[in-house]
Amino acid sequence: MPDVNQIPDVTTITVEQYFGEYGWSFETLEDGIWRTGFKGENGFFTIYLRLTDNWLYMSISPYVPAPEVERTRVHTMEAMLHFNREMNLAKFVLDEDEDVTLTVELPANALTYPVFAEGLTALAYYADDIYTDLLELSENPNAISRFRSLNGKTTKPMSA
Repeated sequence: MPDVNQIPDVTTITVEQYFGEYGWSFETLEDGIWRTGFKGENGFFTIYLRLTDNWLYMSISPYVPAPEVERTRVHTMEAMLHFNREMNLAKFVLDEDEDVTLTVELPANALTYPVFAEGLTALAYYADDIYTDLLELSENPNAISRFRSLNGKTTKPMSA
């Protein structure tokens, strides 16, 4: 555990310096809120960052739109729960419009450049890796999650 006296006071300037070290451009939307993004193999993802007194939130919202059919909603929510168990740092949540959001929440009192970089890297990795699966599940009532076999049984986790 880092010495509390060695953790920098995280400010908007700190976050912007971390963006510079990471090598990503960003746009300041307002004080403490930024937008950035990247093009992965499966799509373009817009990431919003918000710094509060206690947390730095990194979110892709909406990640996929709210499923409109009950069956797609159930399959999407089930897959989100499985992914949440398997992912490190990142998690899926629903926003106020019931759209799927992918987010990383980092404690501001432990925010160093390596923590910032790990959070942004995790968000980008999972965003690109999982996108086509969740989009298909949210739109296609006949789609099968990678966590389900054709007979409907739960398959093994994606990692040990």
